[in-house]
Amino acid sequence: MPSNRPLRKIKVSSHELNQVQDAIRETLLPITVNPILNGKLIQHVPLAVGSNTISHGLGRNFITWLVGNFSAACTVYNLASPDVSKYVVVNASAVCVADFLVL
Repeated sequence: MPSNRPLRKIKVSSHELNQVQDAIRETLLPITVNPILNGKLIQHVPLAVGSNTISHGLGRNFITWLVGNFSAACTVYNLASPDVSKYVVVNASAVCVADFLVL
């Protein structure tokens, strides 16, 4: 999974190589900080009626989540999480299986 860490600059004596490093960093910055690329797809999550706790494994607070690929008609909405750095807590209106993209 991509990381939110900035690209490390290598110390070199060549002015041209420093310019190349700066150009690469500037080009890749929008990609490396994109939350979609730093998200996690959790497939085949079984949901019960009511509250469901999902461990997201991002190692940071999640920003938001998207859900889809339902096995049955179901409405899902967010509930307060006891620890947003570890869990997404959702309420489901029906028993089903779904995929979550946690950002």
